[in-house]
Amino acid sequence: MAQPQDCVLPITGGQNDSENDLPLSSNFKHVKVRHFVMELKCSFQEKRFDGSIVLFCQFSPNHSEAKVADESIIDSKDSDSCFSHANTPDKECEINLNQQPFNECLLSRKHHEVCLDCHSLDVSACFKYTLSENESVNLSAILSKYASANLQIPAIDLQSLKKIHNDFKRDTSGSRAKMAVDFSMDTHCLKVALPKSSHCDHHVAVIEIQFKTQAAGPSLMWTFDQCQRECVFTIGHQLNNRSLFPAQDMPEAMVTWHSSVTLGDATSEEYTVLMTAESNPYIYQDVNGAKVFEHFSSFLMPASTFALAVGCWQCLELCRSEPSANLLDPSSHIVPCRLFGPESLMESARSQLSWYMPRCFERVQHSLGRYPLPRLDILIVPACFNSLGMACPCLMFLSQSVLCRDISMFARVSHELCHTWLGIMTGPSDWTEEWLTEGVCCYLEDILHASVMEWTEEETQERLELRTCLKLRLLEAEVEHTPPDLQTLRPNKGEPVSADKGKEEVTCCVKNGMNSEKTLMQVHYLKGFFLLKHLEQVAGRSKFLKVLKDFITDHLGMLFSSQEFLEYLLQNCQELRCSGLTVAQLCRDWLDAPGIPQSLVKYKDRPQGKLAQHVHDLVSD
Repeated sequence: MAQPQDCVLPITGGQNDSENDLPLSSNFKHVKVRHFVMELKCSFQEKRFDGSIVLFCQFSPNHSEAKVADESIIDSKDSDSCFSHANTPDKECEINLNQQPFNECLLSRKHHEVCLDCHSLDVSACFKYTLSENESVNLSAILSKYASANLQIPAIDLQSLKKIHNDFKRDTSGSRAKMAVDFSMDTHCLKVALPKSSHCDHHVAVIEIQFKTQAAGPSLMWTFDQCQRECVFTIGHQLNNRSLFPAQDMPEAMVTWHSSVTLGDATSEEYTVLMTAESNPYIYQDVNGAKVFEHFSSFLMPASTFALAVGCWQCLELCRSEPSANLLDPSSHIVPCRLFGPESLMESARSQLSWYMPRCFERVQHSLGRYPLPRLDILIVPACFNSLGMACPCLMFLSQSVLCRDISMFARVSHELCHTWLGIMTGPSDWTEEWLTEGVCCYLEDILHASVMEWTEEETQERLELRTCLKLRLLEAEVEHTPPDLQTLRPNKGEPVSADKGKEEVTCCVKNGMNSEKTLMQVHYLKGFFLLKHLEQVAGRSKFLKVLKDFITDHLGMLFSSQEFLEYLLQNCQELRCSGLTVAQLCRDWLDAPGIPQSLVKYKDRPQGKLAQHVHDLVSD
């Protein structure tokens, strides 16, 4: 994915100025986690995961801060360069300044830190694996491909990483040292100290972290399903997955992963593990007879998109994979789709979703392009789930609240499916600009739902007008009861803020990222919806949907800003380009200012039509 500029605010002194701000602690500019292998053991009795995560890291030398201490030693204070083998005495490396960055041999006189975002984790130990010269070269070559990858890493490279990891695990001869390294933790950060270098490791390192989750960790929900069976799932908390595993938690930090979950005290054959992965799990028994579910993902994704669920759920097939009837028509592509849920809800969920999902896939692929992932699992989550839905790569969580006989709530299903393109395969480079995903999906959900339901043009128009009226009333109520600083859709106003302040210690944050009010807000949904509605009225719906589809196609696997999004729309839609609208005007009126834009006055009129009159009569009575 594209590497965005810094769009977060700096906090000096390493302290958070506001408890509402979400710290971004990882030193991503200096070290990049490219791939991880995570092994978890699930214990319902203790409500925790015991785990280890192996991080495949690539370091970025900072030549501007490196200084030559003598003819053969470079003291790279802030440069993560290379690492020592365990029990190898320090020795000088010969410096060749003409070599490429990943072939340089630098010798550091101090420890190098790998800073990771985490919260409510109990870390017991950290280790650094040694690498042979051949392994270093091979690993460096594999990891270097990540920098230029757009969407997917070749499977052969993932298998090579997996083989290196398996070699570590199987090495019982002691020839491969596993060096314990120092680490420290604070509320939001784990710092792993790697020893000073005495050998050129080609700027790569393999680190293992052993940890346990806490029962009260906010990233996980330990609960019971509707049939009173124990289950656990990730809930998309504001902390993302930080209390599930340590990671570089920021939009531009893209990784692939292998992950396995062992069912410890949940040994029933009925239990299953769902995870963000591109194929069905490989299931086997370990040496103790415990059931293990192994998944992998070769799509480059932020760690925040990782999701899992463990429970005793039934499984039904909604869509079966078949060869496309017409390879030139993306809407004819059939996406394999399975439904999971408690036995008590499966009949109603099956009857509704088995009708809706094939049609929804067809309509959304016609509007946004071929479904970019290989499959989709849908889980009907427990009643405690605090949203109507949540989209993750190849996995969708749906609340039981959307299940109703007339399918009137299934616009939410369309909304979550749209997130595959907007929020998963593309996304904002600044997490505070979430309107770019939520607002766009909110705009598309009604159009796609109407198409799935096959309403007449007249009925579609009446229903969309009525929905628009309701959304405006909801937005007015939100604005009335929301602080002004939470009403802007671009808090940083598109200005990159560098985290480099010389030698001053700086921590970045997402402004208001931990503000509890934001979890209850819909301003970014609704204001974003009306901005796109405004542009649609200028361009015409069909032409606007066409340029929106073109934008998504051109930006798959990329991060982008509000300004880049609006510039594309105005430059590539003739009607918008000739309308006199400008990006600066749209940002000023819609994104950077609190309140309701004047352009929404026209929506205050009472909607017309039989449906609106029927609703008015019901309310009046």
